Amino acid sequence: MVWLVLAAFAATGASIAVPLVVQRVVDGPIVDRDPTGLWWLGGLVAAFGLIEAGLIFIRRWTQAASALGMEATIRNDVYAHLQRLQIGFHDQWQSGQLLSRVTTDLSVIRRFLSFGLVFLVVNLATYVTVVALLIHLRWPLGLLVAASAIPLFILSRRFSKAYIAASRRMQDELGDVATLVEESAQGCARSRRSGGGLSWPSASARRLVSCTTRRSARGGCSHSARPASTWCPT
Repeated sequence: MVWLVLAAFAATGASIAVPLVVQRVVDGPIVDRDPTGLWWLGGLVAAFGLIEAGLIFIRRWTQAASALGMEATIRNDVYAHLQRLQIGFHDQWQSGQLLSRVTTDLSVIRRFLSFGLVFLVVNLATYVTVVALLIHLRWPLGLLVAASAIPLFILSRRFSKAYIAASRRMQDELGDVATLVEESAQGCARSRRSGGGLSWPSASARRLVSCTTRRSARGGCSHSARPASTWCPT
């Protein structure tokens, strides 16, 4: 994680240095009509761009491998813990809801640790650095950029609240669908072993599938849409 943060800081520093080199290009070779100096500074800008691209590639490559490995380790630990629990716990929880929690929640943790946490630290440091440079170069512009973060923070806060609520509703509905699929498969297996015929989906199952396809459009599905029995597809 330390190397990831260092690579991200170095890439951000290379990107911040490019505008400063462009300033030197405008104030130096362009004003003095010096083609040689223009080529040197243009090569320096290209070098900074290549360094930034290389550091981003290294960070993402290392980040992906470490994040996937961490997610696999946590998932194995969760599955091992579920195996040690009493049977009564599994009677109280739907298997589809457990599956949704294990997959979705761990994916959220993986994305935060591999991307969110790193970019939170790097973007905060970039903001402070850019504001400090702009205040040093032209203080009214620096104060304007610093003040522009306030409405962005308010809008991001409102969006995050709405997104968290919608994401939780979708996760619950995905758990209901997973439970329906598993119960349907088990019902089909029991029906075929006993020599019974196939049954059409119940009205509650059809309501659940129809409601899930429209999830997040009207605030989620009610608990009355959950199926009372399993069904076998034809």
